[in-house]
Amino acid sequence: MEFKPAIQFCYRVALRSFLRHNGYNSLPKTDLQYVSQSWHRGYKRGEIQTLLAQLRKKHHRLFVLMAAESGLRSHVLMELRYRHVMEDLENGTAPVAVRLDPRFYVGKKAAGYTFLGSGSVRLFRECIEQGLVEARADARLIPRSYYGVWAAIHRASRKVGLDPSVQTCHGFRKYFENSLDDANIDHEKKMIIEGHLAGTRAKHYTDRDVEQLRDVYRRAYPFIRLSIDSPVQPRRENENLQQKICGSRSPT
Repeated sequence: MEFKPAIQFCYRVALRSFLRHNGYNSLPKTDLQYVSQSWHRGYKRGEIQTLLAQLRKKHHRLFVLMAAESGLRSHVLMELRYRHVMEDLENGTAPVAVRLDPRFYVGKKAAGYTFLGSGSVRLFRECIEQGLVEARADARLIPRSYYGVWAAIHRASRKVGLDPSVQTCHGFRKYFENSLDDANIDHEKKMIIEGHLAGTRAKHYTDRDVEQLRDVYRRAYPFIRLSIDSPVQPRRENENLQQKICGSRSPT
């Protein structure tokens, strides 16, 4: 049985890591590169709202909203604790900054300096009120297994006939990044919010002041916003939104 290229890549990386951590430090170099076999687009706004309407459990809907509104990768979302959002959540500041531990901001898949919008915050408060999530520092925001969340979203996606080429969970991050593009915010600030910190400027020089980034996120939020209580915003309105925002900044 031959494994798919992605699984082969993961196994090779895991094996080399195991050997290095056990004293085999003179391993020859190898070209460990994974070449994607196909291109996957992100979700569209209407598709995510269709998913939200299909999902019945609030834990699953909360994952979808948080993923789409923050752009955080799935493994980070599953590790989020109440303490990471407690400061802004309890003092009523919006959008809510996600203040992660330093370890989340290193590596090729670093987390972004990002926020949760009003949709996530509203549903999160409902979960606390109903006892589904605890308002305790170390309590997980999504107290479920990743597989369980993924499976629920995957089933809902197939049930409503969404494009199967869209990655079940990573498609939300792509939606977020596309929304920031549509908002036409400063590129370097966009990289910081998304967690693309590999570039020298983004890694060492771009300002990471929370209030400054909060203002950037606030300007982009109309392009990110999702709702399960109102109809999908027409595409033409979304396309004209940037012109309205830019127009409001122009001197009279």
